[in-house]
Amino acid sequence: MGTIEFINESDGKGRVIISHTAPETKEIAEFAVKSQIQRYKSKGFIAREDKLRRICFNDFSNEERFNFFFRLTNHIKCAYFKCEDIKNISIKPEETSLPDNIKWMEDVNRILLSGKSLDKKFFIKDTHYHKHIVLWDMDATYVYDFKGQKGSLTANFGFPDYKSGKNNNSEFELNISTLTPDVAIDTRTRKELKKQLLLEMDKQKSTVYSNFLDYKNNKKANDN
Repeated sequence: MGTIEFINESDGKGRVIISHTAPETKEIAEFAVKSQIQRYKSKGFIAREDKLRRICFNDFSNEERFNFFFRLTNHIKCAYFKCEDIKNISIKPEETSLPDNIKWMEDVNRILLSGKSLDKKFFIKDTHYHKHIVLWDMDATYVYDFKGQKGSLTANFGFPDYKSGKNNNSEFELNISTLTPDVAIDTRTRKELKKQLLLEMDKQKSTVYSNFLDYKNNKKANDN
């Protein structure tokens, strides 16, 4: 099962959110998005030269990827969410000489950290190590307070295709895996609440990524 949402923002920009339950569903949804964008362009709703901007693994250096993930978790700036903990992290060592404190990683292809306060691990907390570590997946828990609805949720951030062969072309995905309201709600309300929370979290993702692009462009201009 899958859904596609086209969202118009007040600044004239737009977002596309694809929700899917299987790779096959994702492929169908992506085809549908391309077709719909072509229709919008043919009707003049979107400029013909505009392109759909994707967030891909190779948009970031190792350090920048850590920063991107953290700005969506324990540094998130949103009135509706507060990150409580980082539960799971998927990392691997960069194929270079590693600092002595993390040389034990050299012969490891993948490290899945699971537990509490993982961002307090010295090689996650200390930015000095980030350039030596490839991060591609993270689970975090949040409390939410959204239009009178309160509770907790678990969100997954990552580049799920990174380890399945696509590597640098892997696209960033955001999902809410669990939703636990403080007060019992019916299935329909729960589904709508999850949808609205995902929209708000996706908005944060877009804001963080736009700020990242501005930073990169300014840095490039200053370097030149």
